[in-house]
Amino acid sequence: MATPISLGTVVVATAGTPVQLGVTSLNGGITALATALTVTSFNGIPPIGTLFQIDGEQVLLTGLSGGNLNWTVQRGINGTTPAAHLTAAPVTALLALTHLTASVVAGLTGKCYLGMAGLSKATFAGVIKEFWPNTGTGADDSITFPVLTRERYNLTDFWIDVAVSGEALIISGSVSPL
Repeated sequence: MATPISLGTVVVATAGTPVQLGVTSLNGGITALATALTVTSFNGIPPIGTLFQIDGEQVLLTGLSGGNLNWTVQRGINGTTPAAHLTAAPVTALLALTHLTASVVAGLTGKCYLGMAGLSKATFAGVIKEFWPNTGTGADDSITFPVLTRERYNLTDFWIDVAVSGEALIISGSVSPL
């Protein structure tokens, strides 16, 4: 059964440096017993109840604080073994999408791009949609990307880039467990 999610506003800090959705890293190592961890960044707001992979372990996000960078997690999900993890270990969302909706943030001035791995706004490689900025009139540019039931996409399959540093897309969708 699909569950609606919202990542909120996903900001690209540096134009020309595509951002992969649903991926971050540990900002400090954790022990095998720790239930609190800090991540370096997270574009948007990760939904409570999301499964994440850290090395060979799956963890369930149960709480957020500190600008959504301090996480409370349940360890060793789906039969994985809680383990110590080093600073900068990748933390990857495990969200199978049934659809993804992206819309440009009202009032911003630069173009945004939604795509897949290899996204290049210069050559349009991997670009699914080029979003045009809002003129402040309240009309926005958006897309709903349906994911076919025979194909499975993870949130991390999607990347965004912008024409002007600091621009953003609002990302939401529906997910089903992987």
